[in-house]
Amino acid sequence: MPLDPNAPANYSFLPWLRRGIINLADTTSIAEKAPLSVSLNLQAIGDGETPALVERKVQVYGPGDISGIDRRAIVRTIPRAGVRDFEDNFLCAIEFYDEDFPWRYSPFLPATGKLSPWLWLTALREEEFVRHSPTETSLPAIEINSAALQTAFPAPDTTWAWAHTHLNFAVEGNTPAEKRQMVDAMLDQNPNMGCSRLVCPRRLQPGTRYTAFLIPAFEKGRLAGLGKDIETIQAIANAAPSWAASESGSKVFPVYYEWEFVTSTAGDFESLASRLAPLSEAEEQALLKAQNSRMMDIRKPGWGLQYTGTTGAIPLQSALKPLKQTADVPITDSSEAEDKTFVKNISDLLNLGVPVVQDASNPPAPSPQNPFFEDSNIEDDPIIVPPLYGSFYRNNPPKVNPAANQDWYTQLNLNPAFRVAASQGTAVVQKDQETYMDRAWDQLSQSQGTQQVVKRWHYSLEVSQRLFQKRIEPLLQAQSTQNVTENTFRTLAFMNPLHASLVVDNKSFAATLQQKPVPSAYSRSFTKITRPGGPLVRRLNKQVNTGRFFEIALTVAPPKNVLHNSLGNIVSFLEGLPNETLEPIRGRRIRPIFLLKNNFLKAQGFVGIAACKQALSALMPYVQFTSIMTAPIPPSDMLYNSIASQINPALTITARLQSILPATSTFSRTSAAAFSHFPQFPEPMYRPLAERSTDYILPGIDSIPVNRVTMLETNPSFIESYMVGLNHELSREYLWREFPAPLNTTAFRQFWDVRDTEEAENNPEAFKDIKAISTWGVSALGSHPPDGKVKEKIVILVRGDLLKKYPNTEVFMKQAGTGDTAIQYPLFTAQIEPDIRLIGFNLSVEEAIGNPSSPGWFFVLKERAGDIHFGMDIDESTADPSWPAISNEVPENSCINASSAGFKSLPRYTSERSDRVAAMLYQKPFMLFVPASRLVKL
Repeated sequence: MPLDPNAPANYSFLPWLRRGIINLADTTSIAEKAPLSVSLNLQAIGDGETPALVERKVQVYGPGDISGIDRRAIVRTIPRAGVRDFEDNFLCAIEFYDEDFPWRYSPFLPATGKLSPWLWLTALREEEFVRHSPTETSLPAIEINSAALQTAFPAPDTTWAWAHTHLNFAVEGNTPAEKRQMVDAMLDQNPNMGCSRLVCPRRLQPGTRYTAFLIPAFEKGRLAGLGKDIETIQAIANAAPSWAASESGSKVFPVYYEWEFVTSTAGDFESLASRLAPLSEAEEQALLKAQNSRMMDIRKPGWGLQYTGTTGAIPLQSALKPLKQTADVPITDSSEAEDKTFVKNISDLLNLGVPVVQDASNPPAPSPQNPFFEDSNIEDDPIIVPPLYGSFYRNNPPKVNPAANQDWYTQLNLNPAFRVAASQGTAVVQKDQETYMDRAWDQLSQSQGTQQVVKRWHYSLEVSQRLFQKRIEPLLQAQSTQNVTENTFRTLAFMNPLHASLVVDNKSFAATLQQKPVPSAYSRSFTKITRPGGPLVRRLNKQVNTGRFFEIALTVAPPKNVLHNSLGNIVSFLEGLPNETLEPIRGRRIRPIFLLKNNFLKAQGFVGIAACKQALSALMPYVQFTSIMTAPIPPSDMLYNSIASQINPALTITARLQSILPATSTFSRTSAAAFSHFPQFPEPMYRPLAERSTDYILPGIDSIPVNRVTMLETNPSFIESYMVGLNHELSREYLWREFPAPLNTTAFRQFWDVRDTEEAENNPEAFKDIKAISTWGVSALGSHPPDGKVKEKIVILVRGDLLKKYPNTEVFMKQAGTGDTAIQYPLFTAQIEPDIRLIGFNLSVEEAIGNPSSPGWFFVLKERAGDIHFGMDIDESTADPSWPAISNEVPENSCINASSAGFKSLPRYTSERSDRVAAMLYQKPFMLFVPASRLVKL
């Protein structure tokens, strides 16, 4: 079983694999029509008889013995059943759980790394077959027309090229036998480490419905599946294939398994990624033109206001902006006299809506004349003025001051472009006001239920804390008393129910106690038996006048250990036996005393002096007296302080409660009323804005050509203006509907979508788009990200079929020359239907492009590693096999000839072995690297 050294590093492909008795077959096992047989040499062994050698030939199953397969043998199909967009440049395939399944019943022996499978996979169009109903003795069958037999099947002698074994480990060994042994051992240990695969070599046509059929590859198997009699099957040669190189007429095949799929017209990941290209100069200019064409006429905005400047129109803002867009000077920062006058008039109008604070010591001035209409008074003719966005988040009276042009409140309300952004937020809430308020009431109901739970927990906390301070703390502080030993045992026994959950020195306290000489002395049972006033202490108290067991145990001497002393005396006696020989008497030799004693012990049933000494010496340590009072005890201060910190209710109950509260809730131990939770709407709010008009996301975004990628910048000022409008209008709804929530809460904080960002699940606060508006204070608009780092972030716009077909594509930025150490994953995403994806990163344009001292970044699109595929590239390539290279030889809906000159001339082809064919056609996950500098034309 040779192995391919050129197989991919993560996988090992084998050309074939056989396991079990079939490996004993040799050339004598092959017959023309008879079943394949294996010679066995067995030893027959009987009681009292000489072993006899028995030679027998055992027949093994072949294709003619198979009338169906268990569907559980199939673990996966490529593509899966029902798929409607399978890449037409890939080959369909089927995988089996057993690593030797395709060759298990093949009536051949392997030769030169080749072994033909006993079953075959074909993919047919709807018009190429007709179904036959099964009978009592046959499988479901299909009749394949003659045209399909010519195009959908390869030459029968090349089927070896399309079956292989797939292993998920590297095969090691110096010889084929060692490698075979290693493979068998790995598969015996874990059968899930490998599978077998059968590939259909038919080139698929785009946009076509196919049905894949698993059928017999040998004529005997075809006849058996159709329910033919045994005599008919046995009359067929074993090597006869189920189809011929040139069939005339149609033919019926039994079907072991089938599934349907439809091919795509778009292409595979590699081809779709390769189509992406940066915007051309003309396309960038068109995008800029669309951005600059969105102007707002401010000459006569209403309420009697009139702009007398020369411009008369200002550019509108959007959430994203092209890199080449010229930065405009906001009208609030203009030094032109007409602009200043216009801004002053806007502020006067807006401030009319600010309520006058009554002060008895300083009565209000008389009502001024209506500045917008002649001969009228504000009190007599009140007018409705535009809203002051964000007024709920400023102290009363929230008047705007044109001089404070670095205050977000002034910038937002006096700049008409930002007011438009805020008005879109207002319109979003107004459109779905009932839905938002229903959700707010639902959250309030849940919050009130949570508050009831918090109050009960707070009561439990206070009671537990009092009990802890009164009962437990004095017990834990008792190590300073004179009876340290007793306090230690009693304290630890009292804490017995908590031993399993306590940790001391990073180890389980219960496990630590089990290592003590007498661990049961720390149990509740021992504490109960030795309690003061108990029966045991009362009986012992007759000898010693005390009421505590530990004082008695320390005062009364332990009784003598008779057994231990007896063993010691015996061992001493045995060690003292003399070994000298006595003088002979009257010429007779007298045996040594040692031998006499040794024989005496043996006569008594012992084994001898040396054995007795060894056994008794080994027994002595197990019968000597051990006192629990000498058991080692942990240092008191460390032990008690550790226990106190782990069971203090102020810590444990508070932590437990906080873990079950909503993430946005807060809990104070000092007061149950300190718990607070106000309505939150965490969904990304760019969606309703894009539904109103995609121009608010990026003007001209719909005109970007397909299969383009470009870099944009975020516009924090616009986004914050929009978010203020959302929250301001929701506060107005609270006020109108008398909803019990503070009007300065921030319910909307998420503009972009962060649900695909893994880190956002662990730290959602860091991935919000704005801080709570009440914390903004006096600061510039667009300077309120949660991390405090104010900068325009880059956004990569991708439009094309790639992310539409492969929505789970892995996207990230990688810094040049840093290996895998400098990688940034998306900070947020957004999707504009039908095929535009916006991917934001925490990088500025300057950082992404790089400079001589800091390398730039690559934008990377990576195909997710998952289902394994085999096929060839759509576009002709000199490095990888491609369909155009053999298009004359293999047109659509025809089969690859693995032995043809055209196939052998493809890149990466090495030899006629199925494992090397698999390695050549294996489609590795594709990655596209785009330098950020290519996306910028400055």
